Amino acid sequence: MRKIERVFIIDDDPIFVFGIQRFLKHAQLGDDFTHFENGEKALIACQDLLRNDEKLPDLIMVDLNMPVMDGWQFLDAFSSLDIKTSPLVFIVSSSIDPIDLRKAKNYPLVREFVVKPLTALKLKELVSTYQGA
Repeated sequence: MRKIERVFIIDDDPIFVFGIQRFLKHAQLGDDFTHFENGEKALIACQDLLRNDEKLPDLIMVDLNMPVMDGWQFLDAFSSLDIKTSPLVFIVSSSIDPIDLRKAKNYPLVREFVVKPLTALKLKELVSTYQGA
């Protein structure tokens, strides 16, 4: 089972980001959190890590609706990167649109589509379920 050390949170809602960081700390699911307000900034960070032969985050949580580069655009670009070990990727969105739920299934790297609000218990269950995968 791999340990969660580095987490990327890609979401433009500062209240959600604050809450999820508290949940992660409380559940002891990492201490190294990096927040990005849009997918473009997160993608650049991932590309920089790969270019410098550094490890990608263990967990990426991405919202769908953001300015500049939304979650779908991030997932498209991230999927095309040459990565050795895929991080756990969860879509965490307020969308309940069945189209979004179906579309998420087209991304093999997405482990789960979670509808906000996300609780600490649900987050811990998700990570526990997929850590060994």
